[in-house]
Amino acid sequence: MMDRKNMSWNGWGQASAPNELANKDELWTWLAAELGMPSLLATPAHRLDDITLPKSRLTEDEHAAFVTMLGA
Repeated sequence: MMDRKNMSWNGWGQASAPNELANKDELWTWLAAELGMPSLLATPAHRLDDITLPKSRLTEDEHAAFVTMLGA
């Protein structure tokens, strides 16, 4: 089992590993065109600290059921 604290939160693999695809503009342009997602190129990754999640809409019973199945 991998230690999630060392994983990149917005990518794949170890956080300390170099991102081999980061500066491959030709690749990202091709991928955006293939997926029909032109905004892919204009949407930079956000820092984890800059992301705010909305309050959960689960009821207390639904939340408790998830905790029972998956753990806290």
